[in-house]
Amino acid sequence: HRSKVFGKIAEVGIPGVLAGALLASTFFLFILSVTRNTVANTLVLMSVSPFFVAIFGRVFLHERLPLRTWAAIAAALLGIGLMFSEGLDTGRTIGNLLALGVPVAFGLNVVILRRTHASVSMAPAILLAGIFSLLVSLPLAWPLTPTVLDFVVLGIMGWVQLGLGCILLTLAARYLSAGEIGLLALLETTLGPIWVWLGLGERPSDAAIAGGAIVIGALLMNGLWGMRQRANSLDSRS
Repeated sequence: HRSKVFGKIAEVGIPGVLAGALLASTFFLFILSVTRNTVANTLVLMSVSPFFVAIFGRVFLHERLPLRTWAAIAAALLGIGLMFSEGLDTGRTIGNLLALGVPVAFGLNVVILRRTHASVSMAPAILLAGIFSLLVSLPLAWPLTPTVLDFVVLGIMGWVQLGLGCILLTLAARYLSAGEIGLLALLETTLGPIWVWLGLGERPSDAAIAGGAIVIGALLMNGLWGMRQRANSLDSRS
C-alpha cells in the first residue's frame, strides 16, 4: 500500500486489533503446546478450528449447523477424548489444553469479524499480531543472544515456512473452493507428525494415532460432504 500503509492499518479498527490479539495468542499457544506435547497431538488438536467456528457461530451468531457438521463434531470429540486420555498417563494434558486453545482463539476471531461485519482487508491484523507478540516476548527474551545459526533458522521459518506458505495459500484461493482449501490444509496435520517422526524419532502413542485418525476422518468427511452438497445445489440451479 506504499504511503497508505498507516491508513490501511487504522481502517481495521477495534475488530482488527482484537483479531491481531487473538492471532498473537495462537502463536504463543502453539509454541507452548509443542514444547509440552508431541507434534502430532498439537497439530491434530489445532486442526479442529472449523468445528469451533461452527459452534461459536451457532452460539453467538445463531447460524444453523447442518446435521453432517454435528455428526463430524461428535466424532471429533471422541477422537479428542482418546488423545486426552493418553495425555493423562503421559503428563501431556497441559500441552493438549494449550493446543486446544488455538482453535478456540481462531473460532472467536472469526465470530468477532462476522459480528462486527468487518468489510476492510484484515491483512494488517497479521502485522498487529506480530507487534503484539514482539511486545510480550521481548522482555522475556532480553538480553538477546542470537547466533548466526539462529538467524538462519528464523529466516527460514519466517520467509519460507510461514511466508511462502501464506503466499501459496493466497494464490490457491483464486483457483480452489473453500472446501478444497480446507481439505488440503489437512495435509499439514498429517505430514507434520510424519516429518518429525522421520527426522527426530518422535512417535505418537497408539491412542494419539487412533484419536488423530478419528479427528482427521471427521474433518475429511465433513469437507467432502459439504463440497458434494454445494455441487448438487449448483447443478439443481443450472
